[in-house]
Amino acid sequence: MTLLSEFEAARNTLASLSSDLEVAAGATIELLTLMGPEATQLDLEKFFTLLERSLNFGAAAPNYTALKSVLTTGNSQIEASDKLAVLLGNWPSQMADLENDFAQLDRNRDIDLQAALVEIGIAGIAATPVVQPLGIPTSPFPIDPDKLMRSVNVSAALSYRALRLKVLLLNVGSSLEDLDVIIEELATASN
Repeated sequence: MTLLSEFEAARNTLASLSSDLEVAAGATIELLTLMGPEATQLDLEKFFTLLERSLNFGAAAPNYTALKSVLTTGNSQIEASDKLAVLLGNWPSQMADLENDFAQLDRNRDIDLQAALVEIGIAGIAATPVVQPLGIPTSPFPIDPDKLMRSVNVSAALSYRALRLKVLLLNVGSSLEDLDVIIEELATASN
């Protein structure tokens, strides 16, 4: 894979991810609007549909094997462009930042939201209809919609999730802008 094709593939990956993150962030924010001390009757099916959208999105960091090779061995076309050299040199740390953002979202799901659900008597995420597509049966313990929609801890976990999703969207957007410049510079350098 050439360096240019690697970055074109990375752009496609991040653009798709950005769309998925928009859906996840929107669903998380909508969940938050359903909750609170004054919340009215909660439609559990709607709640869990939104929760599934919040939790399930593709999370694949782009490959940059060709870039690693170029950074190790050097490339005269890249070295001729200071702008390109800086962007390429920064790319691995940008990807590390994105991976950290994903780790924060995983932690939010696996620890914060999980604990908040258990605290109100729901046997964790695995006890919700969110995981049924994975073949995991729904918990036999009933879910109390009033406790769910009025839980400060569930709301706090979802608020933090919304914040992390928005931060990740900003970081992906910034990476996409850099990718546009990198692709343009690489295309110019290869002509």
